[in-house]
Amino acid sequence: VHQLAQSRGPTRIELDVQGMHCSGCVWLFGALSDRFPGALDVVPNAGLGRLVLHVEPTFDLPSFVDELERFGYRIGPPLKTSPPGRDGLLIRTGVAAGLSANAMMFALAIYLGLRAGPVFEMMRTLEVLLGAGAVAVGAPVFVRGAWFGLRRGVLHLDVPIVLGMMLALAGSLWGYASGADASYADTVAVFVTLMLLGRWLQARAVARNRDRLLRSEGAAGLRGRRIEGATVRSVRAPDVAAGDLLLVAPGELVLVDATLLEGATVSLDWISGESFPKALSVGDTAVAGALNRGSSAFRCRAAVGFDRSPLEALLGQPGPGVDAPGTGAFWDRLSRVYVLSVLATASACFLGWRFTTADVARALEVATAVLVVTCPCGIGIATPLAHDLVAAALRRRGLFVRSEHALDRAADVTRVAFDKTGTLTTGQLELACPGALEALTAEEREVLGSMVAGSAHPKSDAVRRALGDVAPYRADVVTSEDAGRGVEANAGGVRYRLGARGFAVEESAAATLGDLVLSRNGQVLLELTTREVPRADAAAEMAALAGAGYELAILSGDTAPRVAQVAEALGLTGSPSVASCSPDDKARWIAEHAERPTLFVGDGIN
Repeated sequence: VHQLAQSRGPTRIELDVQGMHCSGCVWLFGALSDRFPGALDVVPNAGLGRLVLHVEPTFDLPSFVDELERFGYRIGPPLKTSPPGRDGLLIRTGVAAGLSANAMMFALAIYLGLRAGPVFEMMRTLEVLLGAGAVAVGAPVFVRGAWFGLRRGVLHLDVPIVLGMMLALAGSLWGYASGADASYADTVAVFVTLMLLGRWLQARAVARNRDRLLRSEGAAGLRGRRIEGATVRSVRAPDVAAGDLLLVAPGELVLVDATLLEGATVSLDWISGESFPKALSVGDTAVAGALNRGSSAFRCRAAVGFDRSPLEALLGQPGPGVDAPGTGAFWDRLSRVYVLSVLATASACFLGWRFTTADVARALEVATAVLVVTCPCGIGIATPLAHDLVAAALRRRGLFVRSEHALDRAADVTRVAFDKTGTLTTGQLELACPGALEALTAEEREVLGSMVAGSAHPKSDAVRRALGDVAPYRADVVTSEDAGRGVEANAGGVRYRLGARGFAVEESAAATLGDLVLSRNGQVLLELTTREVPRADAAAEMAALAGAGYELAILSGDTAPRVAQVAEALGLTGSPSVASCSPDDKARWIAEHAERPTLFVGDGIN
């Protein structure tokens, strides 16, 4: 409520929901949210027991929560640990299973031909009592949702389940009172047990998913270092406020947009997907998500609090409209019409048999059979189970589906957009012409090997691999690295530099063609061109997708020449290729080209 009161526009609110168990609950939450002004989007996730709301500041959150709790759900803030135990449902399932097993045992005598006598009367009586006991144990689980739904004009999917149980029990009691065989009571007990078992199995799967995925606190679990006078304190990311003095150690993230108080070398691979280091000066802004790639810590002043940090948005879920249900609306339509269709069919069967045979017991039995056979609990279990199985299979193949409705929408996809680095390429660089190194003398190769041996820059790695498995090295060569620009070495009074032209070559020297230059005393010794290494199967996959009729695109945070180079290598020169994209730029491009449903494939959270 406090978060909503402080917001100035659409707000994302997460709630944990205890008692969400099937697609009926998912549909119910959406139907209830439609009755509250200010609800933009409601995304229930039965697999996590999580409800994500995108709402306007005018949304009446307390009333919405109260309404849900009247249906028997329990609502609270997002939990970071396992929810309370689910022993209650398991106990009900066990008791119902025991009752149904005994009911079946007593019914067996009747099935085998026992039709009269005191033993027959005892058997049929015990069978009916055990069937009624199973309903008494299991029915409350389903009656709660059905009753609260009917009171508020919502046909919950538990309604036909409850009607099936009650009509089956009524049929058994009718047969018992009229003196007919009461063997239908064991079927009632088994039906109740199976419904409880299905609900418990799904609750168990939900709990396992929930326990696994909620172990991490996400962005809220990140920590930073805040300078407080003469001390440095480790603080949680949400505790960082605007104006805080922060210390970012090597390998740590900048949690919020911050102004540098000293020079630093950072990598923006979380932001753009590109790992090349970038040198920043005093007064520059280190954006949230930048990684300290230098060898020492640097100080910076937080420009905003963590609640306004782009890093939190980067680690969060898509906002309203980004993950619209699309074809997933089929399940919404199915839920809306299913209950009415089942009730109408059962009623028609009852009336048809009632007026054609004048046998009320037979008509009741037929109507009950319709409700039992069409029980929607199967849909409630099968739909999320199918999604979980597909998601698990994709995870085993190295694919993580981020969007809630991605699988439902996949059939409509006509365009596939790819991130570049790490997705279409391996993330490594190679020399376009490694044979150029043959022009160097043995001494120059030894100096070059010594220069790249101690550098972790991707271009240094490319040179090191080109030199061979056993790269030359001289211990007497003194090297130093200007992070983000290049490496310098001194060998017997001769200065060698490897890096960008402006670093390696004297200003008066002629312009070079390569992106990597080796110089000696300011004069060009060797020009090298690096290129990214495409994945081995990338070209074949692009050809297969194009042959299947998909439009292909590249959305990358790298520079335009790099993007064009990869597009040419993969045969995508005629496809859209957009460079220098931030995560927001990529989302914006997809939204602006929404005439074609797009699947975006990337190798990281950015």
